[in-house]
This record gives sequence, structure tokens and C-alpha cells, in this order.
Amino acid sequence: MHIFDSLFCTSSQHLQIVNIESVSCKRVSRNSVRINSIIIKSVSSKLVSSKFISSKSPAGTRVTKPNASSVGESGEGSRVVQPVLENQVSQPRSRFDKLFERTCEVVYDVLEDFNDMTRPDDNKGQPDEPLSVKTLKENIRRFKTAVKPITDTWKGLFNLFNWRNRSYTLFVFLIHMYCVWRGWFLPLLFFLGAVRMVVNFLHFKGYTFHFAYLDSGELEKETDDSLGLSDKFNLVLLVATKVQNGLGSVADNLEKVKNMLTWRHREGSKRVLLVLCMGFVMTAIMPTSIFWKFIGLGFGVKIFIVNYIYNRYPRIKKRYDSNYKLWITVPTDAQYEKNFVKAEMDKYIVIPRSDSELERSMEHLSDLDSSEDEDSAEFRQVFSLPITECPQRGWLSGKRTVLIGKDRSVITLLSKKRGKLFLTNSFLCFEREKTPSARNIVIPLQDIVRVDKVKINQRMPGKGMAIQILINSEGKENVLTFGGVIGRDEVVKSINQSIRNVKQERQSPRRSSDNISRRSLDSVSSRIQNFTFGAYYVDSDSD
Repeated sequence: MHIFDSLFCTSSQHLQIVNIESVSCKRVSRNSVRINSIIIKSVSSKLVSSKFISSKSPAGTRVTKPNASSVGESGEGSRVVQPVLENQVSQPRSRFDKLFERTCEVVYDVLEDFNDMTRPDDNKGQPDEPLSVKTLKENIRRFKTAVKPITDTWKGLFNLFNWRNRSYTLFVFLIHMYCVWRGWFLPLLFFLGAVRMVVNFLHFKGYTFHFAYLDSGELEKETDDSLGLSDKFNLVLLVATKVQNGLGSVADNLEKVKNMLTWRHREGSKRVLLVLCMGFVMTAIMPTSIFWKFIGLGFGVKIFIVNYIYNRYPRIKKRYDSNYKLWITVPTDAQYEKNFVKAEMDKYIVIPRSDSELERSMEHLSDLDSSEDEDSAEFRQVFSLPITECPQRGWLSGKRTVLIGKDRSVITLLSKKRGKLFLTNSFLCFEREKTPSARNIVIPLQDIVRVDKVKINQRMPGKGMAIQILINSEGKENVLTFGGVIGRDEVVKSINQSIRNVKQERQSPRRSSDNISRRSLDSVSSRIQNFTFGAYYVDSDSD
């Protein structure tokens, strides 16, 4: 049979277009017919041009080519392709025909897959289930079962590195060192993983035997499933406590790593930079295989020998383990912010000029009873002050007052701006009734320009009970007004006397050499959560 006849015979068997009644599928059917027509025409033209069709047909056969009547529309949205073949005789196809037909089928399947488009709205997640003790208990059980292999592996590594089974640990140590020296460490890991998979397959088939690379210790005893109401409450409390402490520990470690990489801990960041530079130089001048060989040998000595000695003898660890000593000094974010605020506050603290003044301040601290000492400690904690910055005599309980806004309305007296004024050797502090709050105010005495007695409402009798403080800090000026101050004359006198002492101390020859350039308090105040510096306090109605 002619090859062109066999081609149309195959096409008539595989490429048939059915009538489509749905209006939504008209476009897909038309595209399919168009693709089939293109495939047939391309095959025919290629075979003719390549001289795979002979000029004479075999005897007894006749080819009828499709005409306009055989390829036409039989209704809207459908077409029929019906080549007419007569005297069909079976003939084996060549490998080229089979390969080309297979290629056309693959291309057609791929093009057909692109017609199926998914909608994002269809992929909606399942709604969250309400809190249930039964579901919580079941999820805890599932989580413990799923994470048990990981915890057992961690316990096994801990026992291995601590030489619980000395003969086995020595064997593993020697195998590790030999494989690293020979360059077989990665093949060893793949081999151990393959053996583990074979063992799991045997367990799946029903063979029961114990096989483990690491010994995790004693098995945990399973608890009784029947729980009362109090046991359920204790279970929820226990889970919440473990989650809280676990997340806190993980967050502390991640914050320490971040602070080492962002130069918040200078010594740790220097060491990280030194290690990276040494690694760059060694990898540049040393072959990679030799470099990783030394890394593996050093790692083996570290985890099998050095760490065992440090864990066995804590005093040696505290004295010689530089990594441990560095890690415990790296601050978390909360510790860094606290140290940062303390460092900024220390720049304003006035040290007594003589030993007699220092002794008098220490005697003042020793005269405080337990309740006053607790109040003083709480006050210092709120404003991040050292022990020497306790309230002065007569200011231990503070002076009740109200921070008056710019409108100077009497309604302000009943607002949230009520609090107490505290005077220390270096600061004038205003603590809100609701504390800690960023609306607390700290005014360094060296930034106070003037303290005036003012009268808020001129219609009221008397001289008034308000004081006005003018502040100037590095060109930033602000005015704060405090009303309702009982004993205003004594308060103003004490503040002015403390300001004079601070300015005399700042102008002394001993402090002239200690001229530390202060940072902009605007950037500092934005990072402090417990208070705001007086020069950058902004009054608002939402206080």
C-alpha cells in the first residue's frame, strides 16, 4: 500500500472530532480540530517533499484525496475530517513514522494540558477548628510520635559524645577519623542511610529485630489515657509552659546570632569576621579536599574529646572554653536595649566630686528601710538608673503633679497625665500613674535652662501651683508645665540647687577631659520603651 494511504488510515483511526453541544467548549473543540488539521497537512507535505510517496500506487489500490465536501462544517462549533480510503492493505510502518506519530501525540497532550486552567479561589484551606482538649491531646500524641525519632537521635548523639558507652564511642571516633582522612566521609553517610532504609524495609515486611546506630537510653513509660478535669487543665498548663520556655530559648539563641552578625556585640562580630577571612584565605590557597579533611579532623577532636572534657569538668570549661565565655556575653535584643539605654543614661550621671559626698550618698542609701528600698529599686528599674541615682531626701515618695497640655485646660487635671515628680542627683523624672509607659519623662538636669513659677488660670485667686521648665538639649528646645505642685517654693528651690551642682561638676577640670560626644537623643528616644527625654516629648490628646 502506498505510504500516503497508510498515513490517512492511521489518521482516521486516531484523529476524530465529535460534535460539541455545550457552548462553553466550542473554543477548545475548534482549537483541537485546527491542531489535527495542521498535523495532517504537515505530515503530508513532509512525506511528499521527502519523496517517501512513490509516483505509482500499488496495483489494486486507489487513493481518494479529501476535497472541500469531505472537510466541512456539520453544524456550529464542530467539523468532520473524513478521508476516503479504498482497498486498504496492511503494511508495516517505518520507525520514522512511529517516532513522528509519538512526537505528535506528546505535543498534542501538552497543548491540551494548557487549556485546563485552575482558579485560585478553588484552592481554599480548611477552616480552623475550635479549641478542644480532646483534639489538643490527640495532636500532642501525634506530635510526640512523629518527633520521637528525632529526639531519640539527639539523645543518642548526646550519649555518644559523652562516652556513655566508651567502647562504642571509641569505635565511632576511629571510624570517623579514618574516613575523613581517606576522604570517605560522605560515602559513609550515604552507606549508613542506605542500610537504614533496608532495615526499615525489613521492618515493613514484618521482620522484628532491634537495630539502631545510637542508643537513646531508657524508654519512656506511656501514661494512662483516662484524664480527669484537673488533669486536663494541668496538661494544657504544662504544654503552654513548655511552649513558652521553648520558644523563649529558641528566640534568645536566634537573637544572639543576629546580634553577632550585626555588630551589636563587637567581640563576637570580630571573631566571626576573623573566621570568615581565614576561611577565605585557606580555601583560596589550599585544595578543597585537603581543606575539608582538616575541618573534619578538627571537628572530630572537638566533639569527641574537647567537649567531653569541658562537660565532665565545668571549672575547666569556664576557664578555657573561649566560645562558651563569648556566647554567654552576647546579649539578646532585650539585654542590648537595656544596656544601650543604661549607657546613654550614664553620660548624664554626675559622680560626686569628693569622697565625703560619695559617703553621704551611700549613707543615705543605707538609711532606707526595706519598703523604701523596694520603691527606690522599682523607680531605678523604670528609668534604667544605677543605684547611686536614687531620689533625694524628701523626694522618696515623689511630688504629686499633673502634666499640663498646651491647651492648659482644667480638664487636664482629670486626664491620664497625672503622676509624680522625682529628683535625683542628675535627673528630674516624671512617672505616670500607669507605668511602665513611653509617656514617662526624664529630664537631665544639665539640659534644664530655667525653672519658673507660673499661674495657669489668671482668674483663680492666689499665686498658682504650677512650674514651667525650659529645656535645651543640643539645640532642641521644649517647655513642660507641671501643675498642682504642693510646696512649690521648696520644689523649685531643690531643683535649682541640683542644677547648680550639676553645672559646677560639669565645669570642673576633672570632667573637662571627659568630653564624650553624645548621640542625637531623637534616635535614642525612639528606641526607649519606658520613657521619653524631656526635650523630645510631644504633647498629644491621646495621653
